[in-house]
Amino acid sequence: MLQLQPEISTHLENVTLHWQFDLKHGLFECDKALARLLNSGQQSLTLPQFFAAFDRRRIASLKAHFKEVIDHQKPYATSVLINVTEQRYFVNLTVDYARNNKSALVGKITFLHSFPSLYEEEELVKILFNRASNAILITDKNHFIIKVNEQFLRNSGHTQNELIGQPANVFKSGQYSQEFYQKLWHIVDTENFWAGELLAKHKNGEIFAKEVKIQRIELSENNHFYISESKKLDFSTQFIVDNPLDFPLSANTLLNKTDITKRMHERFQQLTKTETIVTAAFSVQLLQKVSDSMLKWLISQRFSESNLTGKIGLISDDTYIAFWVVERNADKINNILQEVQSDLSGGEQANELDLLSIINMGVSVLSIDAKSPQQLISHSVQTLITSPKKEASTINYFDPRLSKRFNKRKILSGLLHRALKNEQLEVYYQPIVDMKNMSIVKFEALMRITLDTDISYDTQELIEIAEQYGWVDKIDMSVATIALRDLKTIRQHYRSAEIGIAINRSLSNDKLANCCL
Repeated sequence: MLQLQPEISTHLENVTLHWQFDLKHGLFECDKALARLLNSGQQSLTLPQFFAAFDRRRIASLKAHFKEVIDHQKPYATSVLINVTEQRYFVNLTVDYARNNKSALVGKITFLHSFPSLYEEEELVKILFNRASNAILITDKNHFIIKVNEQFLRNSGHTQNELIGQPANVFKSGQYSQEFYQKLWHIVDTENFWAGELLAKHKNGEIFAKEVKIQRIELSENNHFYISESKKLDFSTQFIVDNPLDFPLSANTLLNKTDITKRMHERFQQLTKTETIVTAAFSVQLLQKVSDSMLKWLISQRFSESNLTGKIGLISDDTYIAFWVVERNADKINNILQEVQSDLSGGEQANELDLLSIINMGVSVLSIDAKSPQQLISHSVQTLITSPKKEASTINYFDPRLSKRFNKRKILSGLLHRALKNEQLEVYYQPIVDMKNMSIVKFEALMRITLDTDISYDTQELIEIAEQYGWVDKIDMSVATIALRDLKTIRQHYRSAEIGIAINRSLSNDKLANCCL
C-alpha cells in the first residue's frame, strides 16, 4: 500500500490534480501530489501505473475511452473509484487533447468524497451476509459448501465446522428422484437461475419446506459458484397458528374456532335466496412424516391456491374446518367439495414427492341439515368423527340422502377411472343411411364401457363423470383412434371407399385436434 503524507491523504475532498500524457514519447507527467498518491516518487510515470490506481473493474473501459479520445479527438469525462493508500475516493476524471499540442492528452482528477476501503467493504459484506434474514448457502462448481450464513445454520441445525467443505446434498430430504435433481441443475446451469419450493432435512432428521432461489455465478471462464437463498416456510405459519390475532386475516391464514364462526355469521347475514353455506370439517393424513407446523402450512397453502373463495380454520390439533358460500344446487355443492378435496390432497406433484394427503371430510349444508352457523360446525364435526376412516379420501354428509346420492357417483367415478386406465373402452358403430338410395354413407362411433358393478348406470352418466374429472379428452382420443383404425376394415367390408366415420365429441373437450389428429 502507498505511504502518503498525512496532509495529502486527509484533505483530498474537492482537490483537483492535473496530468498530461505525451503520446509521441509515451511519457506521463502529473502534479507531485498525484504522483505520490499513485506511489511514484517522480512526476513521470507510465500509463499502466496510472490505470492501476483505478477500480480494476473499470480499467478496460477506461483504456477504451482513452483510445476514443485519441482516435476522435473528443473529450471524455466519467466518475470512478481510485485507490490511494488504505483509502478509496470517488473522483471525476476528465480526458481531452491538449489545445497547444495535438500529440498530448491532458486531464484532471477531482476528488469528490471518500469511499470505504477494501477492508471496510469486505467487513460490511460479511456483516450483511451473516445478518441476512434469509438463509444463504454458497458452494463451488462441484457443489461443495464454502460459505453459509447464520440464518442457514439456524434453519439446518448444523454448525459451521460441520458444513464447510461438505457436499451440499447433506440437506437432501430423500423425497426427490435423481432425475428431479438432474432437471433442476440443468435449468440452473443453462438459465443461471431457478426458483421454487423444496423439502430439506434438518440435522435432527425432520423434513421442512423452504422457498429457494438458486443462482449460478461465473467468475471466470473455467470457474463458477452456486448461491442458494432460502426462506423456511413453516416457521411463519406456525407463528400465525399460535398467534392468530396478531396478523391480518387472509386467505391462507388458519383461523381459530371463534374467528371462523364469526366469519360464518357475517356471511350468513348476507346470504341471498339462491345461496347457501357449505361447511366441511376434515382431518388430514400425510403419507410422509413431517412436523405439525409444516403440515399446517401445506394445508393452508393448498387451500389458498384453490380457485374457490372460502375460509379455513383449525378447531383442534388435528381437525380443520372450512366453509364456502355457494349456489343452492346439490350437484354443484358436491363438485366443489371434490375439487377442494383434490386441491387439499396435493395432486400429482404431491404424489411424486410422497406428500399426498388423505382427506376425510364431514359435511353440513345450510337449509338441508342445519339452520345456523353453530349447527353447521357441530354437524360437520359430528359427521367427521362418526364416519369410518378409510385408506382413501372420503366425503360424508350429515344428511343421509345426500350421502346416498353422491356415494353412487363416487363409486362409478372410481370404476370409470380404473376402466380408462386399463383401456377397457369399446366402440360400437351405428349406421347412418341415405334415405334417397337406402345406402349407408357413414357410421357413428359410440363409446361403451362396461363397469364391474351391479349399480345401474347409463353412458350419459359416465360422460358427465368424465367431464367432471377432466377425463373426456382421454375418451375422445381413444374413440377417435379406434374408429380411424376400424374405418379401413369397414370400407373393405362394404366395398366402398366413400363411407365415413362420425365421432361425437364432448362440448367440454377442445383438445381432440392435439391428441389424435
